[in-house]
Amino acid sequence: MSYVFQEYAEMGGTYTLYSLDVPSRGDMTLSHQWQNADGEALREVKTEKCGTFHSFEGKAPNVKSVLEKQRAGEF
Repeated sequence: MSYVFQEYAEMGGTYTLYSLDVPSRGDMTLSHQWQNADGEALREVKTEKCGTFHSFEGKAPNVKSVLEKQRAGEF
């Protein structure tokens, strides 16, 4: 299984593209690369080795997120 997500800079038009690979066995790897607004690489791809994924269970938090508060008209 693989997850891809992006983190945008507050200003400047750049972002970091991440890819988290979660194999059925073994350690996860996180690859990331800094890119400009046109998707051109500003640095080489770096890969970090992570630990093995362990499933977990939990309950949803009892606090509304900012988006939920905005939609409910609480702001």
